[in-house]
Amino acid sequence: MAASLATPGNPCRLAVSLGHVRGKTHVNQKPIEELDQLYQYMIPKIVAEYDDPSVKTVADLALWGRQLRGKEKSFAVDGVLLRLENGEKVAVPLIMFADEERSVLETGWENWAAQSTKEEEKRRQEFLTQTAAQDYQQQREAQAQINQRIQMMQLEMLAVNNGFIEIWEVMLLPRPGVAARPTSVIVSAQNSQSARLMAEQNYRGFVAGAVRQINY
Repeated sequence: MAASLATPGNPCRLAVSLGHVRGKTHVNQKPIEELDQLYQYMIPKIVAEYDDPSVKTVADLALWGRQLRGKEKSFAVDGVLLRLENGEKVAVPLIMFADEERSVLETGWENWAAQSTKEEEKRRQEFLTQTAAQDYQQQREAQAQINQRIQMMQLEMLAVNNGFIEIWEVMLLPRPGVAARPTSVIVSAQNSQSARLMAEQNYRGFVAGAVRQINY
């Protein structure tokens, strides 16, 4: 997904185009399986918000995509660009925030989107929205007391309140002949065995090692 602004904490608009090609859901012409786990989690929620409330999972998304009959469907999604602790920038749709934070962010976003003719007023609204987004991020980090990989922090901020998914960290070891270092990935699955299989399917050059559930 592409954001229209590159300033951390500022409002942004995500351009999301969805299609169904050769039995696979594509997001901006890229198979959804190749996206970061966070965006795989967010895309069904975007479709549910903007088009079909019955879409709740990636499987539901595939069924929805078949109904497009080869055509693409695009959404302009309001969001906020956040800078995480490690310097990474993440475009987060407003719909992913809890109601209280979303209300604060939407107020700033709407004012910014109105494109006030006074540049000073526009800069003030951008500052207010940036401050609200940064405060939200700092509160989540302080509550959790974690300093882990970008996916873990994103999932904690955006998925912990939903309560209906299990999040697993899977250690990945490079297979013989693969020039890579051991790493870990975050996946959502019903059990540890499914988490191992999912991780190995997404990373063909690795074999799954230890698995642990992240308890929120």
